Amino acid sequence: MAHFAAAWKREGYMNYSRIERVVKEMACRGLDRIIVSSPSSVYYLTNVWSEPGYRLMALVLEKNGDC
Repeated sequence: MAHFAAAWKREGYMNYSRIERVVKEMACRGLDRIIVSSPSSVYYLTNVWSEPGYRLMALVLEKNGDC
């Protein structure tokens, strides 16, 4: 997934203001990372829609904002 996230960042897909809000909430809750697996939630953070079907698709968000 990291290579997809890097490509999304390069292409300008990531919604940094939303990611920043999530990272702040993670800090408030003492979380080091979260795994986002809902397609609508991944879309909310990346502006990329995907329907993985039966495959697992997830975005791992670290406390420093890295994906």
